[in-house]
Amino acid sequence: MLVTKHKSRVRILCLVLAAAVLTSFKFFSLYSKERDSEYYVGSMISASYIGKPIPGPFGLILLRSGDEVFAGETGGNEDGSALYIAYHPQEFDPDAVEIDTVRLQQLGLQGWFAYGAGALCRSLHLPAQAAYYLLRLVNALFFSLTLLGIAWQLKKAYNALFGVVFYLVCLLSTWIDAFACNLYWVCFSWFLPMLFGLMVLNHPRKRGWFYLLIAASVAFKCACGYEYVTNVMLGSVLFLGLEWICAIREKNGRAKLLFRCLLGAGLASFAGFAATICIHARLRTGSIYGGLVDILYCDVLRRTVGDPVITTENAVVTVKTSVLAVLARYWILSVTGLLATGTLAANLVLFLRSKDRRERFRDAVMLLLGALASSSWFVLAKSHSYVHHHLNGVLFYLPFMQISVYILLKQLMCRFQSVEKARGNGWTEHLCRSLLDKAPEEERGAHSL
Repeated sequence: MLVTKHKSRVRILCLVLAAAVLTSFKFFSLYSKERDSEYYVGSMISASYIGKPIPGPFGLILLRSGDEVFAGETGGNEDGSALYIAYHPQEFDPDAVEIDTVRLQQLGLQGWFAYGAGALCRSLHLPAQAAYYLLRLVNALFFSLTLLGIAWQLKKAYNALFGVVFYLVCLLSTWIDAFACNLYWVCFSWFLPMLFGLMVLNHPRKRGWFYLLIAASVAFKCACGYEYVTNVMLGSVLFLGLEWICAIREKNGRAKLLFRCLLGAGLASFAGFAATICIHARLRTGSIYGGLVDILYCDVLRRTVGDPVITTENAVVTVKTSVLAVLARYWILSVTGLLATGTLAANLVLFLRSKDRRERFRDAVMLLLGALASSSWFVLAKSHSYVHHHLNGVLFYLPFMQISVYILLKQLMCRFQSVEKARGNGWTEHLCRSLLDKAPEEERGAHSL
């Protein structure tokens, strides 16, 4: 019996790894589709490869050789690769290379991984590009594993349809594809806290360990960069919050347990953020208080309400632009926003025709929480969102779009299942039921207590 169970687990593990590898190759690309930010990581690879020491603890830099920056708009070659100079350091004189810029806005943990990869490739007599390709492949693999983990946890907490939809929406999204293996953005770090938050929901008896993982994953995300941190932190508690609200409405005994889980996950998420920013502040100015003040005035204000001291055209516009104008720019005046708004409107129309009040309430709350999580950065980082419109469209997938598509398909499938059952089409009705049926009670941790 034990041998059979062990073999079954090995088979499942092999299937998961195979799916992760195949998915990672879907996300992997030789050159980044969002190159500007990746220049900083590429320069760390180059610095390591030519033996250039980094003066300080911050892991994101730009290099300069004479008047030419190793990574930047001036670094293109005849085939259009703006990363050419950054990843061909062997073609330059190491003595002529200088550090042009050190990025102080974050710790730059991903840069230190790149620095180590560059040193490894140099010791193995491999070209610097090998470190770049290797790290991109590792990023894609980690993102694939994280995505599969979330899909599995959603299947356990809700149903198979939610897991399949979450996986496929991410897999087919051009936004996710552009960020999935990017060395600066480290896309898998956006979704790790959500994965561990779902594990708290499904395994509440082991929640202490998952709190530690939530804190560690948020700290890791912040050490790589603070962009989208509100979406990431809210993602860690989104489904716990949903279940807590529904438990209160249904007046069952799970509400207290779910509140403790929600509070614990939220505090763990905040602890990870606070620990990272305190370390960052200490390294930036020599004292935590002084560093926090410096970060507030130099970085936070610039990204949130805008900095009225800076008089560039973009800075002036961001100060004057309202939050509502930023929300309209994303939700109405962009293709992705219109798609998100369209799925939301379709869900609302179907809600009006739904007779199941319990499911309608649950779906409406899930949609609302998903929309709030995705829009949090648009609101709290108004200035950053206004300027980086070409980047922040990806926030619709953290995680509103997956939730909206899932609820839309679920409502349509419920109606289709009823029609097929009335017609006597057994196999289609069985397929719908297998996708929509909730997990067995013993698999749904918080639901079984």
